Amino acid sequence: MTETARVDEFAAALENKGYGSESLDNDTFARLVLTTINGTSNGDVGHLVADHGAYEALRLLLDADDDELDAANLRPIAEAQRAGLREVGLVTKTITDALRLQYVGSIELLTPEHDHWPQKVGDLRSAQPLLLWARGDTEALNNWRTTSIVGARAATGYGEHVAMEMAADLTFRGQAIVNGGAYGIEGMALRASLAGDGTPIAIMAGGLDRLYPSGHQALLERVADKGVIISEQMPTMAPSRWGFQQANRLKAALSHSTIVVEAGARSGAMHAATQAQLLGRFVGAVPGPVTSAASAGCHQLIKDGTAKVVTAVTD
Repeated sequence: MTETARVDEFAAALENKGYGSESLDNDTFARLVLTTINGTSNGDVGHLVADHGAYEALRLLLDADDDELDAANLRPIAEAQRAGLREVGLVTKTITDALRLQYVGSIELLTPEHDHWPQKVGDLRSAQPLLLWARGDTEALNNWRTTSIVGARAATGYGEHVAMEMAADLTFRGQAIVNGGAYGIEGMALRASLAGDGTPIAIMAGGLDRLYPSGHQALLERVADKGVIISEQMPTMAPSRWGFQQANRLKAALSHSTIVVEAGARSGAMHAATQAQLLGRFVGAVPGPVTSAASAGCHQLIKDGTAKVVTAVTD
C-alpha cells in the first residue's frame, strides 16, 4: 500500500502548534483528524469508530500494515482514506484554526463525552457525527421537545404563512424548532420561533465560520443568541450538496417530528422526511393546492405513506 502520513506525524504537528496530549486527549485528537479528512460522517469510518473507538480507528486507517488490514478485512476502507488524505500541514492548519476559535469563545467543540452532546444522534448508529461545533446554548441540544419544520426555498405566501403559524404555535407549546435556516419555509419558521421567545436549533451544511445562506447571516446570529447553531463540518468548510444531505439526517435525528410544509418533487425537504422515516420519527406533510408545484412533494409524501396529513400542530 502507498506510504502516507502516519498518526504520530499529525500528533507531532499539532503538538508543535501548542496542542499536545495535555490539551487534546487521544479521542478528541482522532475525531478532529478523521473529520478533517472526511468532511462529514462516513459510514465505514463510523462502524470502525463504534467498534474500536476513534483513536484505534484512526490508527488502523493510517498506520496498519497490509497483513493487519487484510486480517480485519479493512484494506479497501484504508486505501480509500489514504488516497484522499490531505497533507499533514493542511490538516493541522484546519484543526488549529478551529481550536483557536474555540479558545476565544467563538465556537464550542462537542464530542460524545461532552455533557451537552445530543444523545438522540445515537439513533444514527454508524452515521452519527464524530463531533459537533456549536454556537449558542448547547444545552438546548438535549431538549427532547423538538420539531423540525422544513420546506421549499422558493416558498409561496401560503407556505410561509403556514410555516410561521405552526412554528409560533409549537414554540408557544414549548417546542424547539429545528431546521437548516434556508430561505423560504425554514427561515420563516426560525423567525416565528424567535418572535415567540423560543430556542431554535439551526444545522449548517458548512462550517460555522461560513454561515449559509449569507443572506440569513443576521437571522442565524439571532438563532445563536437565543438558541444554538451547529455543524459537524470543520469551521472553515464551505457548504456543499453532500453537506446539505448530511445535515438532513441531523435535522431528523434531533427532532421527534419532521413537518414538511411545502416542497417540490425534488426538494431537499423530501430527503429530510425520508431520513426521519428511517429513524422511526413522526413525519407530517401540509397539503396545498393540487395545482401548486410547490406542494407536489408534500402530496407525494402523503400518497406513498411516508407522511401523515398535518393541518395544525394538534395533528
